[in-house]
Amino acid sequence: MKDVLIIDQTKPVRIRLVDICKSMNLVAHEAFDSTSAINILNKQSGNIGFIIMEIKFDQFDGFALLERLRHQYDTIPIMILTSSNRRTDFVLGLKSGAVDYVLKPFEDINLITRISKFLRSSSKTSVEANQNIDVNVNIKDMIQMEIKKAQKGNYEFELFMLLLYKPLNEISSAQDDEYESYLNKIYPELESIFWETDHLAKFGSQLVLGVLSFCNEEGFGVAMNKLDAKLKTLQGASMFPEDYKWALSHQLMPDTSNADASGIIDRLQIEVRKQIALEKKSTEDPTP
Repeated sequence: MKDVLIIDQTKPVRIRLVDICKSMNLVAHEAFDSTSAINILNKQSGNIGFIIMEIKFDQFDGFALLERLRHQYDTIPIMILTSSNRRTDFVLGLKSGAVDYVLKPFEDINLITRISKFLRSSSKTSVEANQNIDVNVNIKDMIQMEIKKAQKGNYEFELFMLLLYKPLNEISSAQDDEYESYLNKIYPELESIFWETDHLAKFGSQLVLGVLSFCNEEGFGVAMNKLDAKLKTLQGASMFPEDYKWALSHQLMPDTSNADASGIIDRLQIEVRKQIALEKKSTEDPTP
């Protein structure tokens, strides 16, 4: 199992992060400045599998350190964990090589979710690590946390729902199993088209929920064109049947309704069901 390097000048933050790593059966190393971080990496680079770092320091430029780490240790994923909520910092952080950007203050489960995602996908992560990290992510909690972060940081993000379906009069348990089988097959392919800072989650046997961080309406249009093209490609490659269809709903967040995550998900579900009903009506009763 690979270790985690924590780079933050604030000791209480480092202590909290160490405790989180321990809860995930991960060994954490602490660095309070650039010199101590480089020293640890020089000694432990073969053991470090993930870096969590602040970019705001009193003594030095955190972005310069980020670029140096990305250049010297390009196989180690780096997560920015910072109190800086400026969009320019977010963009610069990703351009400098970070795989994720998390704002302080943070919820433990949110950070655990993010770390687990990259440890599971990293080619340097052992099978043992994958087995020992057991996180049951509640997508509603994740959405609620994203809303809180966006409100604090004064930025927008897009929340979308994708429904994969086959036009039927009734849904049987066998059909539900079929839906789940195909969704499991294409889900990794759908994940691959989004940024690493975006989050997708299966929601039942037919639905995918997506959180597109720092995404506005224009960016969402681009993302959905890519999603539609990917689904058509997968269908053409026989990843799921040609008689399957998909419906999509979305919401720019935070919205003005002050609804919680459950209410927003319900609203997205109502919207995709409306789309299906309209499509069915137009098929049964086409306009002359």
